[in-house]
Amino acid sequence: MDNKGTADHIRKYIGSYQTIWHQDYKFIYLKNAKTAGTTIFHNIFRKALGGYILQKKINAPEFDLWFQGDYRHQDEIVVDYSAIKKGPPRDKPGLTDQLVYDSYLFTFIRNPYERLASAYNHLGKLGPLFHDRHRDMSSFNAFLNSLNAETCFAAIDPSPENQKKYNGYYIHWMPQWPFVYLEDGTKYVNYVGRMETLNKDFIKICQQIGIWEKISSTKDWKNYDYKLPIKNNHKYTAGINKKGVQLKSWKSMYENTNMIDTATKYLEKDLESAFKDSEKEFI
Repeated sequence: MDNKGTADHIRKYIGSYQTIWHQDYKFIYLKNAKTAGTTIFHNIFRKALGGYILQKKINAPEFDLWFQGDYRHQDEIVVDYSAIKKGPPRDKPGLTDQLVYDSYLFTFIRNPYERLASAYNHLGKLGPLFHDRHRDMSSFNAFLNSLNAETCFAAIDPSPENQKKYNGYYIHWMPQWPFVYLEDGTKYVNYVGRMETLNKDFIKICQQIGIWEKISSTKDWKNYDYKLPIKNNHKYTAGINKKGVQLKSWKSMYENTNMIDTATKYLEKDLESAFKDSEKEFI
């Protein structure tokens, strides 16, 4: 794979909150929202695997240095090293094309129509907050009509005071193609897992990295009965829950063909790239 330009691509299209580097096992996990990423990262990699992991929310000072790139040659950047307890030594590069080349990159993607429904269900309860962010969450149809890919990418790493406020929202419905391909269509990740085959793909990824034996032998993994849980799956599966409430499937949220067409237009590049080898019928 050609890794030229991959580091800048990750900074521009993936962002700091969705990039995770494991220094000991030399892998980069591109944590696509709404694909069980929280479970994979916190419950499996942090607890079961351990080791030194760089992630924005748990060690921001160290991560920011790493994410900037080859900071050995960026003397104009002022860094308060007193706030850094541990991190890459000054003589090591950060996120560069070479580091990407030397690392194992993987991500997970999900049926794009289902993912939009999941994002709305997950964040719709914050409706008034999203209205303030120029995002109409009053209905799923209004949400679909307000989607704009460029707005998502522009919000990946805005000013520090707005970074968490915006990034934490837009990542839930941003396009998925940047997790797999560069702008010119070059595939840059080693493995693309699917939410629909989460457990099988996760095990295969761990085997390729060389960490499966360690993870599978820990109580943290065994507590899941050797299966990654998919949180809140009940929200998108038709049936009756434990409280006797009739639940609708995520497909029923697309009430008419106009809503499907609106979503398809927004997902056009995903359907032509990240999902080009997948099933033709998603909904």
